[in-house]
Amino acid sequence: MKIHENLKFYMGAAVVPPEILEKRKKREEELGSLTTTLDFPGKANIFIMEAKNNFVNSSYLSCIFASAASIEQVFKSEYVRNATNKRTAERELIKGKEKINNRGRPYKMKLDFFNLINECQNLKFKRLKGCFRIAHSLRKLRNKIGVHPLHIETFETEDSPIEMRRKNRTMVRDIRALEKFLNKDYVKEFEDIRINYKNKKGKIKSITFKDILKDNTNLDKPLVWNIAVDLLSYKLALKAHNDATKIIKRLYDPDNMKK
Repeated sequence: MKIHENLKFYMGAAVVPPEILEKRKKREEELGSLTTTLDFPGKANIFIMEAKNNFVNSSYLSCIFASAASIEQVFKSEYVRNATNKRTAERELIKGKEKINNRGRPYKMKLDFFNLINECQNLKFKRLKGCFRIAHSLRKLRNKIGVHPLHIETFETEDSPIEMRRKNRTMVRDIRALEKFLNKDYVKEFEDIRINYKNKKGKIKSITFKDILKDNTNLDKPLVWNIAVDLLSYKLALKAHNDATKIIKRLYDPDNMKK
């Protein structure tokens, strides 16, 4: 029977190798603990557990999306919870909120994540004080990575030099966009990572990400989009999950609520 690279099959059952289990254990420890018995919205609970599972299994982009989704559910719950008329608030979440535009005409504003955060802030919900900046950061991260794809083109061997340079510029642009969400220390650590590659003459060369990003027109340098995104999205997913749990604990952990 053929043995798969990541799985060993015995009597029809898939057994995960110990080294992979160890990596998952380490990733789970990185997340820290979130008490699942906290009294917070059910849908938010589902999404934050999904975010944790995604991170542990190295599905980093899905982790970012689920982390943001959990906080969007939290804000929906808080919008209704703090409303004077809860039934009206529930209807506004579904059908939109009545507003007046600059010309004095009525319209319905959809309470998407962006508008929902702003509306809660405009209504001065005290419980959410200190959560708005984190929520907006999560939303931006979700939109930039988890929802709207960045660099999605493949590098075909028949591409012309002009096309390859264009794709290189796109790759570098999007890596820079990811770096903006991370602290400077980790960005420096990432850019100092050295990788080996074969140049056009077949010789083994060594280069750092910093050098790759510095000159995106050099076609002799390796195209490392997948490697770079995997390294950066890992850190971004960890940040997204931690930011989401920070808001949840702030609002629903009894120990934090007493402070």
